[in-house]
Amino acid sequence: MNFFYRLLFFSMLSVLAILLISKATELWLVATNVNGNGIGIDFFGLKINDSVQAKEIPKYAIGFFIASFLAIGGGFFIISRSALKTKNKTVN
Repeated sequence: MNFFYRLLFFSMLSVLAILLISKATELWLVATNVNGNGIGIDFFGLKINDSVQAKEIPKYAIGFFIASFLAIGGGFFIISRSALKTKNKTVN
């Protein structure tokens, strides 16, 4: 994969990480203000769970935070591998 595609993939993973972080903070803030039985959680229009109890919402928020860190970590891994390959080619 050349550098352009790696940069494009990194950008897509960064956008995904930002969306995951925003969903996690939304859930974290909503967790204190739930009326009724619970809430439904969806992401990108996909229903993850229809009825999440108020005490379980922070677990979902933490899951979204972890997923965002994995996405951005994967993006940095791809960029760093590309940078190391470029550096090794210029040294030789």
